[in-house]
Parts: sequence; structure tokens; C-alpha cells
Amino acid sequence: MPKKNKLLALIDSFRKRLNDAEGELSKEEINKMVDELTKQFEEVQGKEDEKSKAKTSELQKQIVTTVSRLDMTEVRRIIAEVLKLPESLVFDDNNMQDVSKLDKFITVLNVSQSDIGTEIKFKGADEVEIASTLCEVTISVNAYGKNAYDMLCQLTESMRFTVVWQRLKRLSMGYLRCSKIRSLPTAIAGGKEQRAQVDLIFSINPIVKSPLNRGDTVKFNLEKG
Repeated sequence: MPKKNKLLALIDSFRKRLNDAEGELSKEEINKMVDELTKQFEEVQGKEDEKSKAKTSELQKQIVTTVSRLDMTEVRRIIAEVLKLPESLVFDDNNMQDVSKLDKFITVLNVSQSDIGTEIKFKGADEVEIASTLCEVTISVNAYGKNAYDMLCQLTESMRFTVVWQRLKRLSMGYLRCSKIRSLPTAIAGGKEQRAQVDLIFSINPIVKSPLNRGDTVKFNLEKG
């Protein structure tokens, strides 16, 4: 019986006993009945809490585990190496630091990701289900300061080199194409700052897995029509 129904049944039982004994119960007897109802309520609540904990424990066993995913730290490291820049000059655009004293720097941001398709596999021996998804991801790269436009030209021209392809492959990534490089000079105090922007489009292959118990036997009944 659901918890709500059990509690309603207890309340109805208590109300009926009070009505049957109307005018015949002392204050002590009523308090005793209230204590009894409270005890029964706590027992019902305790059993429901135990069931809830059991369900939570079972759910925790089914937690999804990430096998591989997009590693933006490694992407920034690759960009730094291609441009022959210190890693300290290539920033996560969502976690910017003080750049007021830098004459040039790069920011990188994952701006969009779309699924192309997903393959589901079941490994019976390990009792695990694996979801392998092919996605297209767009990463925006902004260059600021001296030779900003030229830096992005060098970056896009270098993305198809074998050494870059090998590094991306280890990240389950593949370079697809890039957008137009845009020159975006910006007026600042004392003149203009060179700025440029380009989108790099990659394929990625995030993989996750989750426990899934196999069925060793199946029961079925045959019915004659």
C-alpha cells in the first residue's frame, strides 16, 4: 500500500476509535491513543525511508561513467604548440585572467556541439552498455594584439599537418574545416588593438558507459489460440 494510503488508514482508524468512545475517554487515554498513532506513523515513515534508500542505492549503481570526452585543456595546448606560444598565453575564454600587460594572447571557447549519431553496444561479459556518439563541435579562437590576424592564418594552415592529426586522434577528435578568418581591429585608448577571430570545426567521439545486467534465462508461457 502506498505511504499516503497507509497514513490515511491510520488517521481514519484513530478518528473511528474516538467517535466510538465519545465522552468515555479521559485526557490520559486520548494522549495514549495519540502516542500510539504517532508510533505507527513513525513505523510507516521508517519503512518508506528504507525503501527510498534502497531505490537510491540501486540508482547509484547505474551511474554513467565517462570513457572519453572533449578535453579543452589539451585543445588549448595544441593551439599553443602550433603557434609556438607559451601555454600561459592561451586562455579559456570562460576563465580569463589579467591580460593588461600582455602584448598578445589567444582565447579559446567551445561555442556549440551537435550530435550526428549514436551507437549503443552491450558487452555481456562485462555487463556494461556503451554509448559512442559522433558529434560536431565548433571552437571559437580569438587572437589579440601583435600579428593577431597572421597568427590565426598560421593556425588554420597548420591544422592538417600529420603531427596535429595524431595529437587530435589521441583525443578522439578530427579536424573538419574552419570559418573565414575575420579581422576585428578595436579602438582602445591610444590607438587600435589588432584582433581576429576564427571558428574551428571538429568531429569528436565522446563515449560513456553504464552497468546493465544481462538476462541469463527467460521465462515465457505458450497459450493456444
